[in-house]
Amino acid sequence: MTYVREIATVIANDADGDARMLRLGALRIAAAARPFQFVLAKVPAAGFMLRRPLSIFDAGDEEIELLIRPVSEGTGRLCRLAPGESCDLTGPFGREFDVPEDSVFVAGGIGVAGIFFALATAARSGRKAALVYGARTGAQLYAGRQLGDLAVDVTSVTEDGSSGLKGLAADFIPGIPSAETKLMSRALKEDLPPYRRAVIACGPRAMYVALHKILGDDARWYALMEERMACGVGACRSCAVPVREPAGSYVAACEEGPLVDAAAVDWGRLGEEI
Repeated sequence: MTYVREIATVIANDADGDARMLRLGALRIAAAARPFQFVLAKVPAAGFMLRRPLSIFDAGDEEIELLIRPVSEGTGRLCRLAPGESCDLTGPFGREFDVPEDSVFVAGGIGVAGIFFALATAARSGRKAALVYGARTGAQLYAGRQLGDLAVDVTSVTEDGSSGLKGLAADFIPGIPSAETKLMSRALKEDLPPYRRAVIACGPRAMYVALHKILGDDARWYALMEERMACGVGACRSCAVPVREPAGSYVAACEEGPLVDAAAVDWGRLGEEI
């Protein structure tokens, strides 16, 4: 894995709901960045030893964008970086992944930060792209302007019904049989055909467990594992994800992912860890 350390310059810091969209001048990282990859950002304050992993929201023209929701003192400090200030970054980390032509993207809340780059790359290349975007409330549906600038079919879903459809994102994936259809097939003891389109998802673990139940073992889908990542190269094992083979084992999400084939994940153990 090849990565660099770069002192990036903050060009803009804009509010996006309760999150911030940072645009940074980072020539070398922008040139190397690929969809689904991430950077490790040093918190610009004393007392923070570990860098914070942040998905590369978008990249190009010697700049990168980072969508950050302040969930801790460290990310809160990063969110307060002002234009002209510096940000110490290392990256990009993570494996490249070729998105299947027929993919459906699914995001949960701030999870849109992990898949927007891939979604935008598909749309900008002329491919038809679809996103099912869910959150608890409309205020947690981020990147509305950026999504609006793309030729993307977006289905918005909120748990409280404050924006878009009411429910969970996993329930509105195009082509998924309805609950009534599933009940009828069970009553008739008929097996439904496996879901044929590829699904690329980024969101909370609970969303992944729900997707696994809905899509089943035979579907082609991939989950971006946003774990705590201290090193980015698989050495610290802080981003361990339980896998089926060998039994009881784990893989480092930063090294094997962060986009991981759902067929390899031990969803029983992952569900117990939620």
